[in-house]
Amino acid sequence: MLFVLLLCSCLNSNTQYLEKYPNTFFEIATFGKPQKVGTWASPPVVKVCEGVKISETRVMMALAFWENSGYDFEDVIFDYNSMECVVDNYGTGIVITTADQSVEEKYLAFTKTSVNKRTGYITRAKILIKETDITRERILEHEIGHALGWKHYLQKLHVMHPEWKYGGYDNKGMRKTD
Repeated sequence: MLFVLLLCSCLNSNTQYLEKYPNTFFEIATFGKPQKVGTWASPPVVKVCEGVKISETRVMMALAFWENSGYDFEDVIFDYNSMECVVDNYGTGIVITTADQSVEEKYLAFTKTSVNKRTGYITRAKILIKETDITRERILEHEIGHALGWKHYLQKLHVMHPEWKYGGYDNKGMRKTD
């Protein structure tokens, strides 16, 4: 099935993660205007794990999508080799890696975003993308949106739409100042 509900991937995978890590907050989807679960206190470092089969150009294009909306990233590290790539709830910044066996076959990708409940700041995010979908249009932009704290948004052609087939590059309401 080529079009998979990203919403389902977030619901199924993140529910278990939420039970294990009580300082982590996840969402379902929103109507009205896009909403966030938290913000970064300072621009995050993006770390692309060693062995992830995605080009530097593709990553930089996805980051540029968000930079055009006012977001900053401290640095981008490619071929990153750290425990952050294999262990959840460890480290800082945004880690991009291929999905492991915990990701059900029917899902394209999902992001685990940790938010400090006291401050509202995002402390880390881990993007897991299936190798078969890593170069698929809009997937990385969508998942970076989650890493930046954005919830799913039920507007057709919006980058944060939970269902891939209805998504697009519209980012209305998602400028850093929104």
